[in-house]
Amino acid sequence: EFARLIQQVWEAMEQKEWFVADSPSFIEESMISGRARGYWAKEIQTGRTAGVFLAVIPGPGSENLGKEGGLSREERKLAVHMDTVAVLPGG
Repeated sequence: EFARLIQQVWEAMEQKEWFVADSPSFIEESMISGRARGYWAKEIQTGRTAGVFLAVIPGPGSENLGKEGGLSREERKLAVHMDTVAVLPGG
């Protein structure tokens, strides 16, 4: 359902080249493995889903962008990457 909402947002975009979504299988595998966390944004009055946020937990290795920022290996263990934000139109 998470990946489906991201796809729905992409389909509604006029400038589709501005956004490249991860594949549904990557999103699902990342969340199941604990390498990513997904968060839902809901409208307060209606409880309707407004969007999603996917945060990736890369670990201290070479995939961690903190290495380029000069973070130590210990600091990179605490880093989280903002991977995807998708907000439904018409809020």
